[in-house]
Amino acid sequence: MFSIFINKRKRRSYARRVIRSLLTIHLILSVIAFYRNLYLPMDRCAAVIFSDQSMMSEDVWASPLAQIGAYPYWSAYFNNQGMKTAWFHGSELSDLKALIDSRQFQQIVFLGEGPQDHLTGLKLKMNIHT
Repeated sequence: MFSIFINKRKRRSYARRVIRSLLTIHLILSVIAFYRNLYLPMDRCAAVIFSDQSMMSEDVWASPLAQIGAYPYWSAYFNNQGMKTAWFHGSELSDLKALIDSRQFQQIVFLGEGPQDHLTGLKLKMNIHT
């Protein structure tokens, strides 16, 4: 008979299996997204911009870890629309203006911390109508 009260050792074992399985699936999706993104033409692109801002100034790993987590999903979303995905870290306002002026970039996504109407890394305040 199966008992709902399992010991601590078995819970850890199940948790490791689940986490290992999820990380394996994420890795496979990342590899697929990388190769799909690699072979798309550069005529239509989407830009994903990370603010490189975090709650603590010494937290330099926040943006790269966010890219690892977001890469397969944002890449798949834009690749399914026929757009190559370009990733930018620590962009300045001049970089954003260059992206907007470029005919190559069709969509721009901002990822990072902060309120909806303020991009801390770009020092830009904008009105967003949803």
